[in-house]
Amino acid sequence: MITLTEENLRTLVPSAYAEGPADTVSDRYSFINTRSVIDRLADRGWFPVRASQSTKVHDLLHTTHNITFRKSDERIKVGDVSPEISVTNNHAAFKRAIMRAGFYRWACTNGLVVAVPGLPDARFSVIHIDDAAFDFDLSFETALSQMEAATAQIEKWIHTPMNFIERNDFAAKAILLRNHEDTIWSKHFDAHEFLTIRRPADMQNNLWTIFNVVQENIIKGGVMGNARKTRPITQVSEVQRINEGLWELATQYGQSLN
Repeated sequence: MITLTEENLRTLVPSAYAEGPADTVSDRYSFINTRSVIDRLADRGWFPVRASQSTKVHDLLHTTHNITFRKSDERIKVGDVSPEISVTNNHAAFKRAIMRAGFYRWACTNGLVVAVPGLPDARFSVIHIDDAAFDFDLSFETALSQMEAATAQIEKWIHTPMNFIERNDFAAKAILLRNHEDTIWSKHFDAHEFLTIRRPADMQNNLWTIFNVVQENIIKGGVMGNARKTRPITQVSEVQRINEGLWELATQYGQSLN
């Protein structure tokens, strides 16, 4: 497993090493140190493997950043995915510090952050206000609980077949999700365009594979519709919104098809 060094992180996500909040925040803002979370996860055997931060902002030292961690034991896998923990933080506004469970699909080198509906704490988060404190132990245990529930979901979806109509219906709803339910923009694309496979391993018609095919096509972009092509989605918050929305959509299909 290739992990990111501190030097790598300082280059990719300089905002993770901020020593304090941006000057623009109010006196009520409570600073939550990302660096301490990185160190605590390393103590538990979880190390950074991917990192990114918002770039279309003026203050790159305090903006939203996301770091993904994986367990040092690479033997821990579920089907074609490995469990991960994702941490998102921001030092410039009243946005939450969040720790989520996630999975990395090896077939498409694609990371997926999930929120598991039905859990008492689908994700652990705390807002930067007044005397906020990031309870590392609680958030870590919550993420592990997410993984256990999500693993059971994945195993179930692998054995859930989808017919032609069901696959196209799933993709059509995913297109609306991608475009914030904008039916005017969405009409430029047909569902089958987001079901295009990018590798032989995805020539399977089960819910887990269809979920991943659609998710990859939405996030990576390049889908050609009626005189327009989708762009890759890179903004941290938008990627998370889509991933979580797709997971919830797949959960609904899993319940209706079983």
